[in-house]
Amino acid sequence: MFDDFDKFDDDFENDEIDELVDRFENMLSTNANSYFDVNEFEDIIDYYLNSNNIKNAGKAIQFAHSYYPNSVVFLLRKAQLFASANKSEKALEILKQAEKIDPDNSELYLTKGSIFSQLKMYDKAISEYKKALVNSDVQDEVYLNIAFEYENLGKFQSAIDHFIKSLAINPENEIALYELTFCFESTNNVAKGIEYFIAFIDDSPYSFIAWYNLGNLYLLSHKFEEAINAYDFAIAIENSYTAAYLNKANALLCMDKVEDAIETYNETFEIEPPDALTFHFIGDCFDKLENFPKAIEYYSKSIEADETYSKSYAGIGLIKYEEQDFDSALYNYSKAIEFDPLNHNYHFGIGACYIEKNKFLEAEASFLKASRLDDENENELLWVKYSEIFLELSDYDNAIGILKKGLDKQPENASIYFRLYCYHYALNQFKKAEESLHKAFSLDYERNYEVIEFDSTMGETTIFETTLKKFNS
Repeated sequence: MFDDFDKFDDDFENDEIDELVDRFENMLSTNANSYFDVNEFEDIIDYYLNSNNIKNAGKAIQFAHSYYPNSVVFLLRKAQLFASANKSEKALEILKQAEKIDPDNSELYLTKGSIFSQLKMYDKAISEYKKALVNSDVQDEVYLNIAFEYENLGKFQSAIDHFIKSLAINPENEIALYELTFCFESTNNVAKGIEYFIAFIDDSPYSFIAWYNLGNLYLLSHKFEEAINAYDFAIAIENSYTAAYLNKANALLCMDKVEDAIETYNETFEIEPPDALTFHFIGDCFDKLENFPKAIEYYSKSIEADETYSKSYAGIGLIKYEEQDFDSALYNYSKAIEFDPLNHNYHFGIGACYIEKNKFLEAEASFLKASRLDDENENELLWVKYSEIFLELSDYDNAIGILKKGLDKQPENASIYFRLYCYHYALNQFKKAEESLHKAFSLDYERNYEVIEFDSTMGETTIFETTLKKFNS
């Protein structure tokens, strides 16, 4: 019943504003005089600003200022209009005038803070926002703005302090809760974040956003059971909150509970229509279970939902590559590149397919493209696979040269050293082979299986057995 009254009030207020706007526009079109008080002009201006009708907003501000030259509110709106048009200097000049008239106006300092933020002058923005705190009746929003500026400066601890101040006033501020999690992660203070959210939930036990963010912090801490528990509470409070289902599924995957993860993903389909992302995640689950037909089925559903979803093409491409269906793998990697041409992993996949099809020039071009795109040098198999072009041509010297180029970019890559051992051994360069193997073991002992996968006889040499025994002792 009370909801009906609220709706009636909103409708009545909207009708009043529509009537005001009609009267103002009639005045403009007929050049007739019409009286509007300060509040009415403010409503008209805000209507135009919210409708992004900058032209009429400017006209309304001009009329309002001529009627009420000493009213700070219209100077503020004029400054905001200039700021939205990227005329920051003009906006700041107007605010300087307004400050002389009403130095205690908190909105004035909020507007100045916003302009300085747009100019990336974050320290000045903070200074203005702090002035706004003195007389503001929306202090939670001011603290929030200050926190954002500290984030912009990379001062995440100060941002945390101000998000917490904002939440102390308004615990329902969802943005502050999300940003807090980001800041706790950025400061490597996940444990402190967990402590804060537990205390917050004690006071606000029905905040599903708080439970969700607590789950995220547990997930970052690899406390998967606790994360799932937190996500379950979030879901119990708000069962249509799909993000909690998705992250719960992620936590289940981290515990190798793949079937449970699939079930959780499927639950989201009862809340909202299936999308490409969730279909892709389910495809990944079946891939993990080595149920490749099912994985391809869900990757295909992902593509049906969004034909531009490159990751699902790549998922099919990888499965087809492992099944040695290189034409199909090549097609799917090519489609992935069509929609995400800067993804180095897709070019790597194309290169691997070309090797299998004995198209070595095309393979080399793909690996070179992948190496240029891999700015962070993430792909640890790139240079090893690239070297196999020359291995196929029995050109061990060039194969070794490629691996050494890889070491310039990835000096701690054990896979490269394991492969160097194999190549040097094949050339009877036993001392270099031993040095490479020793380095590989010292970098990542567990990856010695890569030698056996490449050539089982390389795991039976005296050098390999002696080095293995040395690292086992």
